[in-house]
Amino acid sequence: MSALIEFEQVCKYYQMGDTLVKAADHITMKIEKGEFVAIVGQSGSGKSTCMNIIGCLDVPTHGIYRLNGRDVGKMNRDELADVRNEMLGFIFQQYNLLPKLNLLENVEVPLIYAGVPRAERRRRGGGPRRDAGQVGGEISRDPQAVDGRVGTVHTVPGL
Repeated sequence: MSALIEFEQVCKYYQMGDTLVKAADHITMKIEKGEFVAIVGQSGSGKSTCMNIIGCLDVPTHGIYRLNGRDVGKMNRDELADVRNEMLGFIFQQYNLLPKLNLLENVEVPLIYAGVPRAERRRRGGGPRRDAGQVGGEISRDPQAVDGRVGTVHTVPGL
């Protein structure tokens, strides 16, 4: 059985003028399904670069990144989009909730992209909405009025 996430000598280099920036340099790691892993390090150590590669938002300059046994470097744009939609969720520091949508609508966004019918989206979004979004007995039209639980729910495609 292959690892869920596998880096094999992964590098990410950027050219800035005359300087070659080694944002990630020969990283080898395996993360098995079910493992809980933290990527830690000082500022500028490559954490965000690794997360962008893991999240299929960027590709390595050199090396191989396998996700669930598939070489991500060989995927086309549509395949990468499918992987991001079906396998990955992102939690950003600012949660990136859409201010013109209410909380339930924000929770539904990844489900819309996944093609889930409206009735099923409402059913799936109802529990997290009630837990995280009740403000004064009403669903807040301002998603910033609640804490990050809604931002977290927003990122979970299999809700």
